[in-house]
Amino acid sequence: MRCLYALITGAVALQPRYTPSRSLKTRLQVTGSEDDLRDEIARRNAAKADAPRVPTTQPEPTDPLGFASLLWERTLQYGSKLADSLSDEAPAKPTEDIVVLGSGWGAAALVGALGSNGERVTVVSPRNYFLFTPMLAGAAVGTVEYRSITQPVRSLNKHAAYVEATATAVDTERKVVVCEAVVCEGSQCSIDEFELPYDRVVIAVGATTNTFGVPGVREHCLFLKQISDADSLRKALGNAFERASLPTLSADERRRALSFCVVGAGPTGVEFCGELRDFLAADAARYYPDLVGEARVTLLEATDQVLGAFDASLRAEALDELRVRRLATDNQDIAGVDVKLGAQVTEVNGTHVLLGEADPVPYGFCVWATGNGAVSVVSETVSSLGEGAQAEAQATARG
Repeated sequence: MRCLYALITGAVALQPRYTPSRSLKTRLQVTGSEDDLRDEIARRNAAKADAPRVPTTQPEPTDPLGFASLLWERTLQYGSKLADSLSDEAPAKPTEDIVVLGSGWGAAALVGALGSNGERVTVVSPRNYFLFTPMLAGAAVGTVEYRSITQPVRSLNKHAAYVEATATAVDTERKVVVCEAVVCEGSQCSIDEFELPYDRVVIAVGATTNTFGVPGVREHCLFLKQISDADSLRKALGNAFERASLPTLSADERRRALSFCVVGAGPTGVEFCGELRDFLAADAARYYPDLVGEARVTLLEATDQVLGAFDASLRAEALDELRVRRLATDNQDIAGVDVKLGAQVTEVNGTHVLLGEADPVPYGFCVWATGNGAVSVVSETVSSLGEGAQAEAQATARG
């Protein structure tokens, strides 16, 4: 079986071999609300991604728009090659089943290029929309609304079918994708496990947040990968100011409630700090004039520079812009971001970020934006294929 390690981060395309269609379904012994069960699937996948048996990590894209353009171009090229191969190769059966896992940048571009040769295309993703991730930090503070940065998956290609589920494994021997879906009947929901057969499968599920095994991150930190993350951040920001408004809080408790910590000075962390300061200078100054002056933003970075992959002049400009104080719309003084370089996080508890021997950093909420790690279904599939099967395609399939 020929294997192509695809252009998308952590993507795998497997060559066709016809097997009879089959779709087995099992109802797992898990019940609850729809949101709770979706969280349960996400927690299990995150736990597998955090396991030490996954040794490889991938750096966070340094230029979101530039990376997106490159990814879009390379994926369209791959989609064109895949479409050409469907017409050039003698098919093993009249129609091939192509399963695309994911609904992000790579998957969206690829799905748009498939289906014109009569093949059956199925998209599997727990997210039924494409998300324009560069605007996610703005959505977290209300600069843009969620509907402005999403596009329904079903609008990408009229020839493609969509299944709202999470792919948990790819069985390359039996040529099936194992999926879990949250199924609701009335107010009762359960997790159903089923299999989708394929002739070709493309894994384009992107990446997950890399916690580097730091204790307390999953339990206490917020992330910025999905719309749900941005929504949680928006709620946490409002809750912080409302809590600080309570007359029962002491001065120390109020200052901690208004202390916002961001870990990771890559593009995501730096951009969110900028959006957060804009929120403080505009919206917070208007609605919470007595509190906004106490708000503090702290950016923690383990290395000695921000935006490490960028040009030195851009790094210096970003650092100066973060640290400068600002005046709000009513001339209130807004403190600059407290950028702490060389700050290695050793643990996160319910109230503080611990930095080894340095003083702990208190927080009202903490955003973890330290970069990307492999999604468990990607690393497990690569491991099942073995190094030999991947080595043949490395020179061409990764661009």
